[in-house]
Amino acid sequence: SHFDLLNLALLGAQLLLFFLLPSYLRKPFFLVYFAFWRLAYDAGLGWVLTRQSKRRWIVKEVQRLGWLDEKRNPKMRDWIRKQLQGKMGQDYSFDALPLEYNTWLLFRQVVDIILLNDFLAYCMFAFSCFRVPNGLSIPVHIMRWIGGIAMIGFNLWVKTEAHGVVKDYGWYWGDCFFQRGNLVFDGVFELAPHPMYSVGYAGYYGLSLIVGSYPVLFVSLAAHAAQFGFLVGFENPHIERTYGQRKPIAQRTPLRRTPASESSSRSQSVSSLADLTTPSATEGETATETEELQTETETEFEGTAKQEQMMKKAEMSAALTPATAVTRRHRSAFVTQHDLMNTYFRQDTIILRNIDLFRASDLKLVLLLFYMVVSAALPPLSVGATRGLYFANALCWVLFHSVGLGLLLRAQSQHKFLVRHFMKHYHYPHDDRGDGAVVEAFANWKAIYNLSLCMTW
Repeated sequence: SHFDLLNLALLGAQLLLFFLLPSYLRKPFFLVYFAFWRLAYDAGLGWVLTRQSKRRWIVKEVQRLGWLDEKRNPKMRDWIRKQLQGKMGQDYSFDALPLEYNTWLLFRQVVDIILLNDFLAYCMFAFSCFRVPNGLSIPVHIMRWIGGIAMIGFNLWVKTEAHGVVKDYGWYWGDCFFQRGNLVFDGVFELAPHPMYSVGYAGYYGLSLIVGSYPVLFVSLAAHAAQFGFLVGFENPHIERTYGQRKPIAQRTPLRRTPASESSSRSQSVSSLADLTTPSATEGETATETEELQTETETEFEGTAKQEQMMKKAEMSAALTPATAVTRRHRSAFVTQHDLMNTYFRQDTIILRNIDLFRASDLKLVLLLFYMVVSAALPPLSVGATRGLYFANALCWVLFHSVGLGLLLRAQSQHKFLVRHFMKHYHYPHDDRGDGAVVEAFANWKAIYNLSLCMTW
């Protein structure tokens, strides 16, 4: 097709310039050229696909311009049809397929130009920076090359496997244009979140290792960061728009307190409600066989629409029992925005602000910083001084373990000191009767005790 000829001309021009340009011009030229194609991918395609996902902008523009309308723009339509028919198989019928599908095929030709030129421009820039690092032994050079080739091979494997799972439909964002059934993400998608955008760029770092260039490494980091920007700016919002907002597992089924005095009939109705709203372990294991939406976060999230559907079914089922009114009366009160902020932001440690030595994580942070600072500040010590330092360290930990923790346990036993500390400084639901503070205090106590025990020995 003409798109292929344009693509081959651009790729060939890159190869020709690589050999013709002097070295002092080759590096800056291909750096700028790669930046252009990287921006065309992450910023350009991200902007266009976002508009298509939200408002079907590409399809509407093709309709407005009449590119696929035989009456309004027959020449453009015939040209596009020839380009697409040459790329597709014999079973492809340009006239029989809907506008959205043909628009997607046209969009794919542009994407191919961007992807291939982006890849080759990066390789040309990397090869322009090739050098043999000085001061390294032959075994280190061999390991550098083996590691780099292994990372590039891993990159190719991830991309190939990912394409085998999502096919062309997912690879070229077909769900922005039309819906073609369910998305199923398995195989390599179980290796890492968004493998095409995360571990699928390991080849960048492998090639940086082979060419032995820090500029290539820094450009790789910047390009990879831009790809994550594409993921955050377009891909994730598009998935949420198309398939429903993701919801944590813990929010799938609202938990209700059941007073012990309730009748057994109400217990049965609540049990049936839970059965309807919570998928069983078997359903989770065979999820790929159902017709429900599958995403790579399916084991952690589910769509809001599906959740609301299930809740409606549950409420209808519960309405059949006379205990529904009792169930509704005992529902938990809604929490305020203040409660939510204090639930998820629990006086978090920021640098050394909000340090709480009764929280195991904060105590470990302080100890880590203390040991690092002391080890860096100490002058060279003799054997005797080193032995004395270790003795003092062991003595401090024995005293902390036996005396310090003993006093803390005594205060907790007599005055509930530790539990009161957590109740004073952290937010808990109004109706939890102090259970949350007890659990959190005990969990932190166990971690501190284990830390002290290990350091003492």
